[in-house]
Formats: sequence, C-alpha cells, structure tokens
Amino acid sequence: MLTREVFTLMIKTSKGQFYILTAIIFCVIVFALVYTENYVGNTDTNFKNIYDNYIYESSNVINSAVYYNRNISDEFENYTTTFINYAKTKNVNLKIFYIIATKTNTIVGNHLGEEINLTDYKVENNNYIILGRLNNLSLNYENNIYEYNLSSDEEVIFKALLIRK
Repeated sequence: MLTREVFTLMIKTSKGQFYILTAIIFCVIVFALVYTENYVGNTDTNFKNIYDNYIYESSNVINSAVYYNRNISDEFENYTTTFINYAKTKNVNLKIFYIIATKTNTIVGNHLGEEINLTDYKVENNNYIILGRLNNLSLNYENNIYEYNLSSDEEVIFKALLIRK
C-alpha cells in the first residue's frame, strides 16, 4: 500500500519530471493557439482576385509606358506573360486576350492557347499584332462571339478577356 512517506518521496524525486511535463503541456497549448492551417483557397475567389489584380495593374503598365514614352505593345506583352506565370504560382491557369486602342493604333494580344480569328485578322498564340485604329472588333473563340466597341474620346482604351483553363 502507498504510504504518506512513499508518496512524499515520489514527489521529491520526480520534481524534474513534473517540470518537464508542465513544459510539454504548456508548449502544446501554445502550439494549438498559434497554429493556423494552410489550405488552398476557393478557386473562384482566387480567380476573382487574380482578375482584379490584372485589370488594376494593367492601367499602371499602360500609364507608365505612355508617361515614359515606351513601346506600349512590348511593355504590355511582357507584363501579360509575367502575369500569367505569376497566376500559375497561385494555382490559377489563365488564358488572356487583350485589346489596347490608342488614338492611332489598336494592339491585340493573344494568350488564349491557340490562334484566334478576329473580324478580319488572325493572331497567333502568345503574340500580338498592331492594327490601325479600329472602332469595333469581334472575337470568335470557343463558339462564343465577343464584341468590343472601341469608339471613344479616351486617349487609351483597354479591354481584356480572362478565362480559367
């Protein structure tokens, strides 16, 4: 039977064990309070965030190219290629088609994964073409027709089609 003397002796000899056990319990509690679970977010939310980011940054790229008198088509093509690679790091595979209409030109970029047919033009994948100023443009892609009205008094008009792969 366990007598008072034996119990007191056990407590005195296991004082170090008691502190170790207390430290382990404390660490488990702290870990449980601080730990956040990593998860892949909702793909619809990811795509919406990527879409909003692309549209917002597009205006910055265009404005910067105009301000610094750089080639808008090359600057924007580099931006789009870099952005598609960025989206892949967020587990969003994008297809992008864009139009930039200036006072004198219409720039059409294609990153839809295949050659596309516009009203009277073809644009190869991962490429862009520069046309004269157009007021309307029609894209036929995957049995859908996308109509773009580009008539405006604005200095630069930007239109984009982003599709999840």
